[in-house]
Amino acid sequence: MSEKILKIGVVGAGAVATSVHLPILTRRSDLFEVCAVADFNTASASHLAERFGISQDGRFSSAYEMISSGKIDSIAIINSGSHCKLVVAALDAGLNVFCEKPLAYTKNEMSLIESALKNSRGHLMIGYMKTYDPAVVRAKQEIGSKRPRTVDVLVLHPSGGSQLATSEISVKSFRPAPELIEGFVKEAHEIAVEALGDSAAEAFGDEYGDIILGSIIHELSVLRALDIHITEIVFVDRWPGDSRSESFFIHGRTQDGVRVTIILFYLDENTM
Repeated sequence: MSEKILKIGVVGAGAVATSVHLPILTRRSDLFEVCAVADFNTASASHLAERFGISQDGRFSSAYEMISSGKIDSIAIINSGSHCKLVVAALDAGLNVFCEKPLAYTKNEMSLIESALKNSRGHLMIGYMKTYDPAVVRAKQEIGSKRPRTVDVLVLHPSGGSQLATSEISVKSFRPAPELIEGFVKEAHEIAVEALGDSAAEAFGDEYGDIILGSIIHELSVLRALDIHITEIVFVDRWPGDSRSESFFIHGRTQDGVRVTIILFYLDENTM
C-alpha cells in the first residue's frame, strides 16, 4: 500500500528552510509535495519558490492566507520568533503541523497550543531531531531502568556561518524591510517580558530566546528522552558577556536527585 503524499506549505524562507528542510522535503517526493511557501520577506519567499519549483499561486506574504488557501494539508513552521499563533491557526484549520523549536516561549502560549491540539483533527510534531539520533536511541536502551548519579552534557556550538558552510545549498539572503525588523524586535521583547518579567527580560531576554530556547532546548529534549527531567536549577553562569558568543554553565537536579550539568561553548571563528 502506497503512502499518502502530504501537501506541505512552508512558513519561513530563511537559511534553515533553504539549506535543510526544503532539500530534504523535495528529495522525498514519494512522501511530500511542497505546494506553498510563506514569508513576510517576499523577496526571500520568491527566491525560495523559484529554486524549489513552487508555482506562483503557492507564494504567500502571509502564512495565515496560506493556511486558509486550501492548497495544503500539512505545514512546516520554520520561521524565527514566536510560533504559537501560527501553530494554533494551523491546528484550528485541521492541518498536520511540524514546528521548529521553540514551540512556545511562555506558559500561556503552551496552554493555547494544548487546547488547539486537543480540539484539532491534525497532528503536531516538534523539530527535536537529536531525540531520534541513533546514539540517543542506543543510550536509552543501554540505560534501561537504571538511574545515573550524574549526567554531564557538553555542547560545542559552531557559529551560524560555520553551520551553513557544510550545507548542500548555498544560501542567498534578502534583508527584510526596516519595518519588519522593527516588528520582530518588538514582538521578541514583548514575549520575553511575558515569560520572564521586565527586569529579567532586560538582563537575560536575548539569551533566553537565542541560547536557551534556540540551542540548549535540544539537549533538554534528549535528557527528557532519557527520562532525565530537571526540576530544579541550582547554578547558572555565562561568560564572557557578549551575547553573540557567550558560553553557558547550567547545573540542576531531577526530583530524585540526579545531578545534571550542561555546558555550552559557543565557537566563533576566533575561538581556540
